[in-house]
Amino acid sequence: MENVYNLTAEDIAELGLESVDPSTIDCTELAEYRAKSRFINTQHDFDVSRVYLRDFIGEIFERPMNGEANFEPFEERMCDSYRKWADERNNGLPHDYSENQFTYNPIVFYKSPRSKKGSQKADGTDTTDRNTHKIILKKDWETDSWLEHRYFALTSPITYVGNRSTNKNARMLYAFAIDLDDVGPEQIQVLWNGFQRPLDHAPFTGLGLTLIPVPNLIVSSGHGLHLYYIMRTPMALYGHNVGLLQQLIALLYDLVFYPSKDGKGGTSRVEKLKCHGIYHSFRLPETRTKPLCKDMETKKTVGMGACIEAWKFNDRGFWTLSELAQYFIGNKRLSKIFSTKVLMELERGGRAHNPLRMTRAQALKKYGKLLAPGEKKKHWITDRSLYDGWLERLRNPAEGGVKYGHRFYCVLNLVACAMKCNVPYEEVKRDAMDLIPTLNALSPDASKEFTDADVVKALKSYGNEDLIRWRLEMISGMTGIELKRVKRNKRKLNVHLGVCRATRDVLCSERGEAWDAHNGRKHETVENSKNAAMILEWREEHPDSHNKSECARDLGLTRPTVRKWWNLLDEPGTNERASQEPAFTSFEDMKRWMAENLEPVRPQYQMELTSQEMKSALTNPDDPNYHKIYREVVKNE
Repeated sequence: MENVYNLTAEDIAELGLESVDPSTIDCTELAEYRAKSRFINTQHDFDVSRVYLRDFIGEIFERPMNGEANFEPFEERMCDSYRKWADERNNGLPHDYSENQFTYNPIVFYKSPRSKKGSQKADGTDTTDRNTHKIILKKDWETDSWLEHRYFALTSPITYVGNRSTNKNARMLYAFAIDLDDVGPEQIQVLWNGFQRPLDHAPFTGLGLTLIPVPNLIVSSGHGLHLYYIMRTPMALYGHNVGLLQQLIALLYDLVFYPSKDGKGGTSRVEKLKCHGIYHSFRLPETRTKPLCKDMETKKTVGMGACIEAWKFNDRGFWTLSELAQYFIGNKRLSKIFSTKVLMELERGGRAHNPLRMTRAQALKKYGKLLAPGEKKKHWITDRSLYDGWLERLRNPAEGGVKYGHRFYCVLNLVACAMKCNVPYEEVKRDAMDLIPTLNALSPDASKEFTDADVVKALKSYGNEDLIRWRLEMISGMTGIELKRVKRNKRKLNVHLGVCRATRDVLCSERGEAWDAHNGRKHETVENSKNAAMILEWREEHPDSHNKSECARDLGLTRPTVRKWWNLLDEPGTNERASQEPAFTSFEDMKRWMAENLEPVRPQYQMELTSQEMKSALTNPDDPNYHKIYREVVKNE
């Protein structure tokens, strides 16, 4: 399909291009975006209908639940529960946080204009936007104009407690959202074929499954697509539940993602899957895609800036975990993890069974103590080579495996490595800022630049101890770089060596030879030693010198090595060292031998040693400075 698209008057008005010369606008990206929308609107395989912002939020968060006809997780402004909580706070009374006392709310994260007072940064540069978290209340949806046509507005299919959409505040998961990057007109046709193709081979025969699960909602967000699999009942995000749900969404990514070959076929043009977790937020319908910008090379306006569109599959009912579990019916490991009991607990909003759960007394007995309130978890400081190795990967993206689409998480992991290795913040900031030109060179076009704002956002996480506990699998998934653990056999040393030696004996027996059949390092003699040859050559060049120390310095050898071969060269045919120290019967004999055979070298070390240290070094051979004071006297024979 050719990406030929002519801007209409509606496009020019929608994108705000009235003052831009149409010949300077690159419509390639906009053409693909319009082609995807046209395909969904004109296909006849599924009953789909366009949904707008208010309906989109309602589809995800409103459904029959707990016997109510239409349950909504939206509080009324100044509702009774809030008034009760505020009254308790103002009067210093304890809060009742038991179940059903409060309603959890979705939260929208968006950018809004700054006031004039805060319109400049510390360095004097202007900035027009500030980050805003807004709780969605019922009154907010009487009109949704406050979000329409914003360039940056995100939400996740999760309800939260409090006014921040953090993982800690997350309470209920309403849907699994899948992000497919870089989907063109050809890829969306492959995706549609996957929605229709039956999965009829064993062990899926008769289950009525399709190759790719059909979503409830599909959103065209610009270059990619978002698929929403809405659950019949929301799931509570208890600690153990989160791990199970993260595995489920990773399974969904594997079912939906098929890489293309040379940009053709597949459900995405990216080479490697980038799996987001359950907490990830996505752009909302009726807000805008990434804004238009000027390409500095072509001098043309590129990008889209179009209004995001969403559709609903009218024939697809809400999903249940049991239906999703049918897709891994042949996987013994996942089937064991997601047992019927676990699925039932998750679907009813409870805590999934955790076989490792233990009482406080059991935990104290096993781990010694529990963290007191306010006490921080301890962690160890890793060798700095971890930080330097990851930094070197980012400096050489081609060799390190860094690719477009993972740049932010690569820098974020650099911050995590810095915390693990106790690298100062200023050094991390300097190194990360230096990476901007290198990482920006990976951008496919000017609308996808990697800027200092991305680095600043990653650096804000410095000090967050959650980064220290990132697992290797999580880092590998987010950065798109395959990382493997060091293989551990978990054997004792003697057992491990026994296995190695037994393997060695079997292989040597097969070859009919002994493992020690003179195939090790050869014994050096005067005839085959390189050092002996070097020393002999030096002596020939210096016939009047008998100074072994000077020979050692010139040849880059140690003095014991020179002394060994020097003496063997003087007495050919013997392998014994001629410089063995004599046996002494008393300390007086040793002092007498020292006086006859050694001379003090005081001038070089007089400035280093005190008088007491010098006296000790002259009289006590065990003193660590003894070797500094005496050297062997070479006597001319």
